[in-house]
Amino acid sequence: MPQTASDLVVEILRKQPRISALHIFYPIPSPPIQLMPELTEDERSVIDQSLQLRSQTDFPFWDCLFQVAAKSTVEMPNLLRTAKRHNAQATAMERIERSDVFAGALAAKAQSLRSEQVLALSSRVECTDGDFMHLPMLDLHCKSSVANDRRVKQILNALGLKGYILHSGQSYHFYGTHLIETEALVTTLAHALLFAPIIDRAWIAHQLIERACGLRISSGKSYSTPPNVIDTV
Repeated sequence: MPQTASDLVVEILRKQPRISALHIFYPIPSPPIQLMPELTEDERSVIDQSLQLRSQTDFPFWDCLFQVAAKSTVEMPNLLRTAKRHNAQATAMERIERSDVFAGALAAKAQSLRSEQVLALSSRVECTDGDFMHLPMLDLHCKSSVANDRRVKQILNALGLKGYILHSGQSYHFYGTHLIETEALVTTLAHALLFAPIIDRAWIAHQLIERACGLRISSGKSYSTPPNVIDTV
C-alpha cells in the first residue's frame, strides 16, 4: 500500500493508464480573518464567540460563526462578504505529464516549496483521448482517532466510494481511484454534504464553485508531514 499522498498519486496512475497528465497547484493562503482592518468591534466580538464555540465543539470555524450569527442582532457585513472568498486553482496551476510523475516530479516539487507554500493536487486529470475527467476527493473535518478511523470508512461505504483514506494531519482525506465526469463529481459532493460537519461543508462549497476538487499532498505551513495513507475502502 502506498505510504504518502505523493506515493498514492503514482499508484493511481498505475491503476489508470488512461490518465496522460495531472494538474497541481499552490493554494494561496488567506490571511487570518482577525487581521482584517475593516472589521467592526461587533464583528470582532462575533469572531471571538465563534472561536470559543469552535474550541468547545471542534466544528469548522465558519460553521461556528454562522451559528453565532444566527443568534446575534449585530450587523456583520464584512464577515458575510468574507465568507464568499474563494481562491481559484487556476491562479497557480501546473500541468504535469504522466511520465514526469513516474520520474519523481511531485516529490521534487514538494521538496522545493517555500515555508509558506503547500502543494495540492487537482481532481481534474487529462486523459489519453483528450477528455478531462476527475478523481473523486473528499476533505473531512473530524479529528483523527481510532473511532473515527472506523467512522470515516463507514461514511465512505455509505457513499459507495472506493479508494484510499489518508490521515491529513488532524483529520482525513479521501482519494478515489476511478475516473468520473464533472457532473458525477458534483453529485458525489452533494451526497457527501449530507455528512457535514464530519465532511467539511465549506470545502465542498469551494469545490462546487471550482467544478474540481483539490487536496494538499505535501507538508508545509502548519503541517509537519504530508498526508499519509492509512486504509482502503
